Amino acid sequence: MASDCGGDADGGVAAEIAQRYGRSAQPESQQVVAVLKAITDVIRNEGLSPGPSSYFAAIMSALEQPNTQGSQQAVLAMLTLLGVVMPRLPNHILRSRFASSATLVGGLLAAHAGEAATAKAALGCLAQVLAAADPTAWLAAVPAFNQLLNFTTDARPRVRKRAVEGLVETLAGLQRSPALGAASELVLKVCQRVLPGPAAAAQSAAAASNKQRSAAEEAITAAVVDALHLIGALKGALPLLAPQAAKAISELLVKLYGLRQPLLDRHTTEALAALAGAGSRGEDSATRLAPEDLAGLLTVVIETESLWTSGGRDPGLLTALGRVLEGGLAKLAEADPAACAARLPRTVHALVPQLAAEQDGVRYSTFEALRAIITDCLTPDVIAAAKVTRGSAAGAGAAGSGPTALASLVAAVASALSAQYQDAWGMALPVSGALIEKLGELGAQEAAAPLLECLGAIVAGSEDAAAEMPESGADDDGGRGPAAATYGSVAEATLGSAIRALGPAAVLQVLPLQIKEGLAGTAEPRTWLLPLLRRHVRHAPLGFWFKELLPLAQDLGARAAAFSAAGGTAAATMALKCRTLELQIWHCLPAFISWATDLPNVYDTVVKTLAAAFNNRPDLHPPICQALQRACAQVRHVLVTEGRGPDFVGYADPAVHGPSGAAAGDGHGGDDDDDGAAAAAAAEDPAVAAAHGGAPPPGYGTAEAEAALAALRSYNKQWLSVLCKAFYSCETESRGPYAAAIAAMSAVSDTAVVGGYFRAALQKLSKIILDEAAEVPPPDIVTEGGGDPSARRSTFLELALWLSYGLPDAAVDVLFKATKTAIAHTQACVQKSGFKVLAVLAEAREPWLRANLGEVLKQLLGGGAAATISAARRYRLRLIRPVLVAMQQRGWSCQPAYCGDKVEKTRSWRGRRRTRGPGPGPRRLWRNGRSWRHS
Repeated sequence: MASDCGGDADGGVAAEIAQRYGRSAQPESQQVVAVLKAITDVIRNEGLSPGPSSYFAAIMSALEQPNTQGSQQAVLAMLTLLGVVMPRLPNHILRSRFASSATLVGGLLAAHAGEAATAKAALGCLAQVLAAADPTAWLAAVPAFNQLLNFTTDARPRVRKRAVEGLVETLAGLQRSPALGAASELVLKVCQRVLPGPAAAAQSAAAASNKQRSAAEEAITAAVVDALHLIGALKGALPLLAPQAAKAISELLVKLYGLRQPLLDRHTTEALAALAGAGSRGEDSATRLAPEDLAGLLTVVIETESLWTSGGRDPGLLTALGRVLEGGLAKLAEADPAACAARLPRTVHALVPQLAAEQDGVRYSTFEALRAIITDCLTPDVIAAAKVTRGSAAGAGAAGSGPTALASLVAAVASALSAQYQDAWGMALPVSGALIEKLGELGAQEAAAPLLECLGAIVAGSEDAAAEMPESGADDDGGRGPAAATYGSVAEATLGSAIRALGPAAVLQVLPLQIKEGLAGTAEPRTWLLPLLRRHVRHAPLGFWFKELLPLAQDLGARAAAFSAAGGTAAATMALKCRTLELQIWHCLPAFISWATDLPNVYDTVVKTLAAAFNNRPDLHPPICQALQRACAQVRHVLVTEGRGPDFVGYADPAVHGPSGAAAGDGHGGDDDDDGAAAAAAAEDPAVAAAHGGAPPPGYGTAEAEAALAALRSYNKQWLSVLCKAFYSCETESRGPYAAAIAAMSAVSDTAVVGGYFRAALQKLSKIILDEAAEVPPPDIVTEGGGDPSARRSTFLELALWLSYGLPDAAVDVLFKATKTAIAHTQACVQKSGFKVLAVLAEAREPWLRANLGEVLKQLLGGGAAATISAARRYRLRLIRPVLVAMQQRGWSCQPAYCGDKVEKTRSWRGRRRTRGPGPGPRRLWRNGRSWRHS
C-alpha cells in the first residue's frame, strides 16, 4: 500500500498508515486507508508529489468542504490522517496557517464532540496546532487552548487522556517564552472554577432539605469527579506552569485536604508531589516554586495530621506523601538550606512510623524516601544550618534554648530503633547507617551519639539472646530471641559502617569497652566491640591504639599474670579471660595500622613498644607480624600503582605471590583475622586487596605512602633481624606470620639491607649442606632451624626465598642453584621445599622464568621427576601452570609428558584411596594444580 500511495518520498506517512491501519478489518481503519489513497490520487493528478506539505494542504481543503464536515466517518478518517501528517510538517508552514487551522479543527471538535473517536482525533490535531503557535501572538491561540482545557475534565477516559496529553505538549512548548504566563493564567482560571466545587457542593448539601438531599449528593459526586479529572491533568501540567500560577493552584489543592476525602487527598498529594519535585537538579529554574512558597507547602503537608493518621487505609497516599517530602526537601536544600534544616526533623518524625506499616509497598517507599532525604538533603550548608539551635534560628529566645535541628533529626531516626518499631528494624538500620555515613562525611561525628547508643543496645541484646538460647534450648520470650539475633547481625554491620565513617575514637567515646568495669562487676562489658574494631577500623590514627587500647591490654596482661600466680580454679578462669581479652586487643593492631593517618608521625615513638612486646611475648608475634606486613604491603601497593621502581617496591609482589598471597598454596600462610568480606575482597587482587586492609581510602596517595615508607624503612633492618631469628627458631607450622612479614618488609627495604640477610641465609644453607655431606660432623654445626639437617636445610632455603622479594634476578639465580639440589634430595621435606621455592619463583618472576625456562623444565621433567615424593607433588603440579604460560609466550610446543604426568598422579591417588583410605583425590589435585589446563 505504501508504494501505491507515496513510497518513501512522502515522509513516511503511507508507511505509518499501512502499519497502523492497513491490516485491520475495522471499517474505521479501512476508511483511513481509502482516504489516503484518494488524497494521494488527487495530489498526483495536480502534478504534485505526495509529501507532508501536499497532504496537509489537501486534507485541510477537503475538511473545509460542507459535505465532508457533514460525514462523521469522513471527518474521523481525515482527522486521523491529519494527525499522522502534522508531526512531519515543518513548523513554519503550520505556524503560517495557524489561525485557519485552529479555527477549522476547533469547529470540527465542537461539531463532533459527542463522538469519542472523532473528538479524540480532533484533540490530537488541535494540540499539534497549538504546539506550533507563535508565542509572541498567543492571543490568537487562546480560544483553541480554552477548548483544549475544557476537555481535560471530560467524562470519557480516552478523550480526557488525549486532552491532557495535548495540554502538557502545549505547555512544554511554551517554556522560556512570554506566553507561558498567559497560558498558565488560563489553567488557573479553570482550577479556580473546578477545584472549589467539592467544598461548595458539600456546603450546599449541608444546608439542603431532605427532599433536596439526593440532588445535593449528585452535585457533590459531580463536583468531586470533575475535581479528580482536573487534578489528574495537573499531575502532568502543574510542574510546567509559571511560578505564580503554580503557587495559586497549589493553594487551591491544599484546601482540598480540609474535606478529608481519602481519594481527593491521594490525588491531590500526587499532584503536589509532581510540583515539589519539578525544577530540581539542573531543570529549568523558572518552573520552580519560590523557596518560601515551597517551604510553606511542605509545612502544610507535614503538619496536616489527618493525612498521616488516615493514610493507613490508603497506601497510595502515604507513598505520595513521601514523594512530596523527598522532592521538595531536595529542592529546598539547594535554594534555602536553613528552611530545609528546620523541616527535616518533623519530616523524619512523620515518616518513621510508616516503616512499620502493614503494606510492603509503603514500608519500602518510606525507606527509599528517608534514604534519599538523608543522601540528597544533608549538604554541608544544611548541616551548618542544622547545627544552629531552634531558638536562635527562629530569632526568638536565647541562643541554645532547645535542641538543634540536627539533634532533632538524629533523634527522629534513632526513634526508629526503639522497641516500639522492632518489626521495622530491618528498614530502619540501613537508614541509620546512611545517616551515620553522612555525618561522618560532613564532620558531624558528635551528632551520631544517639544512633550509636541504639545500635549498641541492639547488638548487646542480640549477644545476650545468642548466649541464652543454647542454654534454654527453647524460645521463652515469644520469638524475640531469634528476632534480636537476626537484627543483631544487621546492627553489627551498621555499627561497622559507623566505625569506618566516624572513626573508632568517636564510637568508643559513646560506647566505651568497659572491660575493667566488667571485671569488677560494676558495668556490662562491651567485649563484642573488639571483633568489630578488628574488622572495620581503617584509615584511623595509629596513635589512638597505643594511647587508649594498649594500656588496657597491658592492664589485662598484668591481671592475667596475677591471677595465674594466685592459683585456684576461679583464678585460672579469670586469668584465661583476661589473657583472651588482651590478645583480642592486640589483634586489633593490624586494623589500626591499615592506611593509618599518622603512621609517619607516631611510628618512631611506638616501634620500641612493639619491639619490646615482640621480644618478651611470643604469643603476641602473630598480630605484630600481621601489622608490619600490612603496613609494608599497603605502602607498596600505592607506590606500584603510581609506577615507582624496584628501589621502592622491590622486584616481586609478596601480596600476590607470597606466603600470605592468593598463590601461597600453604595452609599456614598467615594469621589474618579479617572476616569473610575481607577475604572476598582479597580474592579480587589489587594487590590482594592491599594485603586484606581494603582499597586505599580517599586522601591516601603517593605523598602519604612515601612518608610512611620512610618511617618504616628506618627500622626495617632491626625488624628483619628479629623476624628472621623468630622464623628459624619456631616450629614449621607456626612460620606463616613471620614469612609474610619478612616477604612484605623485604620488598620495601633497601636492597643492601635485604642483601645482607639473604647472603647470611644462603651461607647457613651452604654450611648445612656441607655439614650433611661430611663424614664426621664438624664442631661448629648449624643447630638453628630444626631438629635435623633436612629440616634446617628446608628452613633456610625458604627463608632465602622470602627475603628475595627485594632483590634482583641475579640473587634469584643463586637461590635457584640451591633449589636444584633440594629437588634432587631424597628427604620429603627438602624436596617439598625445593619445589615450593621453584614454584613461587616461577609465579612471582615471569621474566626470570622466561630467561631460565630450559633449566626450569629440566627440574620439572628431569630424571628425578619420576621419583617425586608425594609430599612434593603439590608444588610440582603448581609449577606446571607458569611453565606452560611461559612456553606459550616463547612459542614452544607443550610436551605430552605433562598430560601423562598428570594422569599418573591422578591414578596413584585413586589407587591410594582404594588401598589406604581417603586421600586428596583427583579433584584436589586439579585444584592444587591451579587449573593449569585452562591457561
